[in-house]
Amino acid sequence: MYIFILFMVLLVLGTLSQCVLYIFYGSLAQEAQNMYKTNHKLLKQIKLKYENYYSLGMKVANMEAFLGKMLCKYRIGGISIHGWRQCNKWCAFLSLAAGWVSGHALEGLSLAALFILFEQIMGLDVKEKLLYWNMEDFLENLLQYRLASMEEKEEQEEKIQEAPEAMAAAADENTQPQNTFSSVDEKIINEILAEFLG
Repeated sequence: MYIFILFMVLLVLGTLSQCVLYIFYGSLAQEAQNMYKTNHKLLKQIKLKYENYYSLGMKVANMEAFLGKMLCKYRIGGISIHGWRQCNKWCAFLSLAAGWVSGHALEGLSLAALFILFEQIMGLDVKEKLLYWNMEDFLENLLQYRLASMEEKEEQEEKIQEAPEAMAAAADENTQPQNTFSSVDEKIINEILAEFLG
C-alpha cells in the first residue's frame, strides 16, 4: 500500500516539475522576443548586464555561457532551474529503486518510463533552445547595434559641441596681429622710406 502512495507522490512531483518548466520556458521565450518592453526581472537583469559589458568595452564571446550562467542563478519557488530539470530524473530513479526494493519492479519501471515519455512529450529541450535563441537574437542582433548607434550619435554630438570651440580658437588666432615682416624686410623698408622722405 505504501509503495503505491510513494509512486503517486513521485508521479505528482515529476509532473509538477515538468509543468513548471514548460510554463516558465514558454512565457520567458515569448517575453524574450521583445526584451525592450519586458517587465520580467530575469530578462531585465540579462539586458542590463549585457549593456554594462558593452559600455565597459567588453564583448560577450560565448553567449550561451553568459545566458546559461544567468539562468542558473534564477530560482522558481526557491529552486533553481537546474533543480527543476533534475526533479523528473530523480523521480524516475526513485520509482525504479522503490519498485525494485519493494518487489514491484514492473510498476516502478513503468512509472520511470512514464516520466521519460512525459519529458519527451513536453519538449522542454526545444522550449529551452527557443528561449536561448530569442535572447541571443535580441542581444546580438538588436541591442548590440542599438548601443553602437547610440554611442556613434553621442560621439557626433560631442564633435558638434567641440566644433564651435575650435572655430572660436581659430578666429582668435586670425584676429591677433601677425608680424609678417622679417628684420631684413624692415631694414629695406626703412632705407626706402629714408631715401624717399629724404
